[in-house]
Amino acid sequence: MKYLLFTLIVSCHWFVKTFAQDLNLVEKQKIADEAFAANNFEKASENYLYVFQNSNEETEEKGKIAYKIAISKNYLGESEEAIKWFNISADILYKLKKLDNYYIAKGRLARVYDDIGNYTAAIEIGEEIVEYFKKQNDSLYAGKTQHNLALYYYHDGETDKAIKTYSDAIAWIADLDDNLKSMSLNMLGNIWAVDLEDEKKALSYYKQSLVLKLKNAKPQSISASYNNIGISHKNLGDYDSALYNYKIAYDYALESKIPNEVFSPLVNLANLYKRLGEMDKAITYYNKVLDIEKYLNVREKLDIRLNLGMAYNDGKEFKKALNQLKIAKKLAIENDNLKDHATIMAQISVANNGLKQFEEAYQSQLTYNSLKDSLLAIEKAQDIAEQMIKYESAQKDLQ
Repeated sequence: MKYLLFTLIVSCHWFVKTFAQDLNLVEKQKIADEAFAANNFEKASENYLYVFQNSNEETEEKGKIAYKIAISKNYLGESEEAIKWFNISADILYKLKKLDNYYIAKGRLARVYDDIGNYTAAIEIGEEIVEYFKKQNDSLYAGKTQHNLALYYYHDGETDKAIKTYSDAIAWIADLDDNLKSMSLNMLGNIWAVDLEDEKKALSYYKQSLVLKLKNAKPQSISASYNNIGISHKNLGDYDSALYNYKIAYDYALESKIPNEVFSPLVNLANLYKRLGEMDKAITYYNKVLDIEKYLNVREKLDIRLNLGMAYNDGKEFKKALNQLKIAKKLAIENDNLKDHATIMAQISVANNGLKQFEEAYQSQLTYNSLKDSLLAIEKAQDIAEQMIKYESAQKDLQ
């Protein structure tokens, strides 16, 4: 009787402990899910890890938890941990024969490899995933995975393969996902504009992408398309069309209510007006960029101050030019770039000369000459006569 009573007590104790543990896991999972949804990836990772370590059976849910740990680690910048957990997730899902989810986990793994520059690994995984979804005759996922694979080819310098794979992705996607199709078209535009320098062909792809985006894309995405179209028109010498598209890009950027979205169209408008000799308009747009200065990085701030100083010099407003160039000089020192510093000193010399401050102009010129000599030694006589903002080509990578 005593033995039976002892057994019942132990069993009851085990039941209470297990029940409490299960409740704790449910609570931890809830905390993790809420943190994940709120982009609090450190908290999400910590709580998902607890759930994973205290779950005994290898279920599909456990594989999904490992997947979310991996995503959290990746957002936290812990690439090696992300790779580890994507592999753990994939292993669990593969053993359970949950192949669709297995390949989705592998797809995220490929993206991490791409991010860290291991393009060979990304391509190898990407090709395997594409073949799987093609065999499943899953048009949408076949298209999505080909879009990603094309990007890996592009990053690896395999431009021809990238073009073919983006084109294949578009064919598979068909009418199933306008947003993804527009992204593939936009990337084809980027390749033809930046890598193959065929702006007419690029323009065709950008316009096809825009037609799809206008259906339901977010304002910032539409803004990027109009900006790309403006760049192509500018490069083709059609400046009126470039200005027209930049202005529409600016309007959509404002509509997005994301402050730094207006940066590229404003800079492109200012640069083009400067090129056309319309300094008052150029200065107006450069000053509009300064309204969002707190959202800019040091490189962007430096370029705006420098270009604004140059525009003031061109417009014979030398005092205003000098004020902007002094700010640019401080930023150039912070950014530790000889080329920027040299260009700024050349412009400071111009401003001082215009203000008839000849000694200051002479000293600025001497500093410029010294910096230029250093650049000549380092950069093999690279031309530094004019500093142009380089966001136009970079912007083509944005969606």
